[in-house]
Amino acid sequence: MSDFTPPSAPSMPDPPAPAQAPAGRGSTSRGRSVAAAAEPGRDWKVTLVVGFLVLVGAVIGAGVIYDVMSGVVRGPFTAASAGETGSMHPAEVIGGMCLAAMPSGDEVDSVEVVDCDEPHEAVVVARVSYVDDEFPGEAELADRAQERCAAEAAEAGAEAWTAWVPTRDTWERDDTAIACVVEE
Repeated sequence: MSDFTPPSAPSMPDPPAPAQAPAGRGSTSRGRSVAAAAEPGRDWKVTLVVGFLVLVGAVIGAGVIYDVMSGVVRGPFTAASAGETGSMHPAEVIGGMCLAAMPSGDEVDSVEVVDCDEPHEAVVVARVSYVDDEFPGEAELADRAQERCAAEAAEAGAEAWTAWVPTRDTWERDDTAIACVVEE
């Protein structure tokens, strides 16, 4: 046997003593500074502000999600396919589609497209798309609708027609088409 003795581990210095707070101020804990511990009420104010900001962010986020899910914010718009039925934005309808009811009012957000063999109140006689990069303006779109929809309605044998034209807002979401609709 050998008289081998393993070397002893080097001695480690003792850990530093915890910082002592000045008299009358309390001690520090969990990384809080002495100054923070000395300001009663500061923590709840920070928590309140952070909580408020989180709440505001959650409310805004929920509102955006609701708008998207409910169809308030839609787009970009693309034309539907022939034979599609169901609820659609007016920017998605195409010529030959039948509408269960003719919407009333100046702004139409949704229409119900049905099979033309089913009872319906209106027919889309044309969808005319434009490729203008910038919104041409309401007056220009009204002129385009007057020219095109009057001709399409006459060809369909109708005297009265309605045109759904894009707004500046929907134009920016790729709604660049006019839909010409006649009531049956």
